[in-house]
Amino acid sequence: MGGTFFRQNFNTAYSSFFIFLKTARNYYPLLSILLTLSILCPVLSASAGEILWPIDYYKAVSSSFGEPRPGRFHYGVDFKSGGVIGKKVFAIGDGYILRARTTPFGYGKSLYIKLDSGEIIVYGHLSKYLPEIEDIFFDLRISKKSYDVDWYPGADKYRVKKGQVIAYSGDSGGSTPHLHMEIRDKDNVSLNPLGQGVIVRDTVPPRINSVLLIPLDNNSAVDGLPVAKWYNFSKTGARSKIPVHLSGKIGVAASVWDTVNDSKNILGVYRLSIAVDSDIVFSKQYDELSYMYNGQGGLDYLPGDYYGGNGSISALFRREGNFLNIYEGNGILSDNGYESPDVKTISVRAVDYSKNQTERTISAVFREKPALNYCGYTSEGNFRIAGALKSGLIDRAEIWEHGTDKSWTLVETYFIMKNKCDINVKIPHTQSKLKVILVSEDSAESVPAILSYNQNTAVAKSAALDVKTELFHDRMIVRISSNGILSSVPVVHTDNEIPGAATACAAPAGETSWIASVPLHETGTVINGISVSAFDISGNPIQFDIDTAVTVLGTSANKPVQSADSLLSVEVPKGALYRPSSVRIVEEKVTGLNGLKQISGGYRVLLGDKPLKDYIQVKFDLGSEPSEKTALFYSNGNGNSNSQNKWRFIETVCRGTVLSGNINGPVCVAVLSDTTPPYVLSKAPRSGGTIKSRKPKLVAHVEDKGAGIEGSDSFTMSIDSIPVYAEYDYARHTISYTLHNDLSPGTHTVKLSARDRLNNTKTIEWSFNIAR
Repeated sequence: MGGTFFRQNFNTAYSSFFIFLKTARNYYPLLSILLTLSILCPVLSASAGEILWPIDYYKAVSSSFGEPRPGRFHYGVDFKSGGVIGKKVFAIGDGYILRARTTPFGYGKSLYIKLDSGEIIVYGHLSKYLPEIEDIFFDLRISKKSYDVDWYPGADKYRVKKGQVIAYSGDSGGSTPHLHMEIRDKDNVSLNPLGQGVIVRDTVPPRINSVLLIPLDNNSAVDGLPVAKWYNFSKTGARSKIPVHLSGKIGVAASVWDTVNDSKNILGVYRLSIAVDSDIVFSKQYDELSYMYNGQGGLDYLPGDYYGGNGSISALFRREGNFLNIYEGNGILSDNGYESPDVKTISVRAVDYSKNQTERTISAVFREKPALNYCGYTSEGNFRIAGALKSGLIDRAEIWEHGTDKSWTLVETYFIMKNKCDINVKIPHTQSKLKVILVSEDSAESVPAILSYNQNTAVAKSAALDVKTELFHDRMIVRISSNGILSSVPVVHTDNEIPGAATACAAPAGETSWIASVPLHETGTVINGISVSAFDISGNPIQFDIDTAVTVLGTSANKPVQSADSLLSVEVPKGALYRPSSVRIVEEKVTGLNGLKQISGGYRVLLGDKPLKDYIQVKFDLGSEPSEKTALFYSNGNGNSNSQNKWRFIETVCRGTVLSGNINGPVCVAVLSDTTPPYVLSKAPRSGGTIKSRKPKLVAHVEDKGAGIEGSDSFTMSIDSIPVYAEYDYARHTISYTLHNDLSPGTHTVKLSARDRLNNTKTIEWSFNIAR
């Protein structure tokens, strides 16, 4: 065994191969030539500058380097295996086995090869190693009494040669069948395999599906609104020609992906950049990624649902706390740098490694729009128009009327020529819709307010307001809607301690929807409530009140944030935040699903801008000592029976009446109990059946929809009372073991116990026969 093992196997295999060729040459000359070409050429040769393709399958990939994963990056390339397991995996260079590891999660069964040139090649999601390594793992599992093994054999003990079969592809770690391969340098920095000689045929340009413009603070707006704006280029083409008005600090993000010729999979893009006119203000390029920045993948990509979209969108600006070294420029667009009435062109460009590229452009003016501070009828029956423009003069206020022909007609103009206006005018009460616009000197128009007034209360329907909030690091976005047109724009009132921020007029976002931005202090400020008021179509006052209890935490250690009833608290330790964050705890109705029993109510923990780089702690005081089958659970959904997101177990510590655990994002938290054991069913060999194989594969279905199963060590398995250490596939809900030694003919009995995270246990036995 030892260092000569692979070389001996390699030489023995080729000696046997050439003996076969010598025999075949005498009887089947053409077969001999074809065999030589088909075996030697595809596997052992590569063109100049190209490294050996690492799997015995045609040249196709399913994932690329630098793609987003939840909170992190994809550090390698995924090679297709045709959707099957068992494809040969090759060493791409001379070296030795540095490490081999088996685990149900992550890379599953993995192999690390240290090349003589210094690089470390990582192969993940394997199905099996070569026989001698499998023998070693068999012995290691017995000595460790666990399926999970992390083995370092020592330098040069097991040598490998370029082109040699070193393992077989699979789907371990819960993946679909493929081969994951990484190339790491001597400092454990992952290198893009496409830059190291992996050549993929690619004549297809990347696709930019949409571009997002994001206000980055409370003083910023896109087209007069304090919220992000999407541009869908799958419908509008390569260019958006109508200029958008940008003010303050704006970030750009893009929903972008790549494809290659021999794969239908969606891949990440190699290089992304943005330019204003011809000046490149930001670029990022995925050549290498250090593991020391692993968690910063959550800053390089943004969750689309946070901005009203979906999927992962690539941030084209450096967010606070992001220290990645793959960027050039910070990408933050500011009206301080571009403020002018001139139309600029914002270009987003995506380039793949084969230099195919796509560009999408947006026309923009870096100048704020006039903003309405109040608009509508008042309690005195007057019509008030108030507004401001910091960077220029308001030329006029216009009132338009919506006629029976469904067109708008200008009916009144009031000239202002100031940077602020506050006028009361007499407008006849009309059942028609009115549109009010402020117009600046350079013809920029405010977001129009649509209003109506109807004195006939018997005809007019009473209106009601609805208010929802969204948290950001420095502000709260308040979204207001009504079930009908109002006679005034809603006004937001808070107990905000920031001067001048206690009252804000909501910006119209539609005929019956409005948006306001409420600023927060850098740290410590608590806003306990918001009240939204307006006049309905009949001039009656209407109001909506909501408790907010928002606290802003700094990056240093902070005092715990508590729910209104003080039962749940959130503690954010020093170093857990990339940047200051607003925190809010909201009570939420929940139900226990999948056999879980509800012990407490639910609480949603909300965080501004998803700022976590580490776990934060939640503590729940039940008021009485919980049972041993009780724990904290979280749900990404709303935690009720209509939710598409199931409850997930939180590793829980119990001290007296208090349960504590860690979370890593905005989730719904509740205390639930689980007394239901896992579901276990024998699959193979069939109970009571007779088989011929002396080395059968033992398989059982194991599933737990409550607290869940932690890993391989949650199982004990034996065959004829002899312990064996089986492989757990959590994605397929199976536990399996292939016999290492032959079984004798006769009856054999399998015993399997499965334990969930709250120590509920299920044990089954089944027997089968091996034919004589």
